Amino acid sequence: VPLRVLVLGQSRTGTSSMRAALKILGHNEVFHFMHLFENPLQTPQWERAFKAKFEPETSPPFTKSDWDSLLGHCSALTDTPCHIFAEELVATYPDAKVVLTMRDSVEAWYRSYSTTIWPFLKHDYVTPTLFWRAVMWLRPKMPFGYLDIMHRCMVRYTSLGRIPEEGRRYYEERNEAIHRIVPQENLLVFNVKEGWEPLCRFLEVDVPDVPFPRLFEAEQFGEL
Repeated sequence: VPLRVLVLGQSRTGTSSMRAALKILGHNEVFHFMHLFENPLQTPQWERAFKAKFEPETSPPFTKSDWDSLLGHCSALTDTPCHIFAEELVATYPDAKVVLTMRDSVEAWYRSYSTTIWPFLKHDYVTPTLFWRAVMWLRPKMPFGYLDIMHRCMVRYTSLGRIPEEGRRYYEERNEAIHRIVPQENLLVFNVKEGWEPLCRFLEVDVPDVPFPRLFEAEQFGEL
């Protein structure tokens, strides 16, 4: 299906809420990190994409055909690892509208990310193996090891595993990159606190008669 909406904000900027909102707006398949629980066999394809981006001298390019194979069942996407490939996705799908989800400030994002996701990435808090074994316990149908591939890629190729030293700068640099590569008329900078109106106006759809979803607040995340 045509990929029509790219939500390229960092994790912990309302990406789960955006996935739910886009489904309400008629996007039946919205890629999100949770897709990897549903289809873990995609994970080696993402590893190929990481290597093509960060090790281009030794890895074959990740082509439009590869992206179509990976995301062709989705009409929208959000969350990790999509935001890491903002440049590639914008170039591959130039007709898609781009939404940059933001927190109130870089400090608000830092507090949220560092107390929810980062503990699962840093090696001195809990080993990847222990974390993914806990995931397997919660999701017994998930073949063990596939999400560990994603963990290794994120820690090796991005600053997301080095939050105290580089996290704030990474957040700001990636947001600045979106502004550089996306024409202003095709970009919505959006805080999920704003609700339906700006999002629906940007996507040129009617405002639904339901509350805007708010999923995985920090307290909810800790209960997973």
